Amino acid sequence: MGSGIKGRFNACDFAQKLAGFGKVPHHSHMNISLTPELEKWVHAKVKSGLYNNASEVIREALRDSLRRESENDWLQTQAAIGYAQLEAGEGIPVKSKKDFVALVRGTK
Repeated sequence: MGSGIKGRFNACDFAQKLAGFGKVPHHSHMNISLTPELEKWVHAKVKSGLYNNASEVIREALRDSLRRESENDWLQTQAAIGYAQLEAGEGIPVKSKKDFVALVRGTK
């Protein structure tokens, strides 16, 4: 495998590559261990041409994970609010999917 990834790799060589292009944001370096399946996945992403290196793949995967966590937090909050409203008798009965959609869209 030509990219030099053997299950462990330096997760951030980006700052070194940009060192000659002005101010470079601080990137810390971290070595991580991957399962063989994840290593194959990272290699495939780089080989696809969508990413320049394994670090880009890992960074995007982490950003996606953080985004999903944020969305899950929002959803849990909304569910708790809805449950509290139902417990307080503030629910709105709907008889069909069409009525529900109209209610959500504010057209009912």
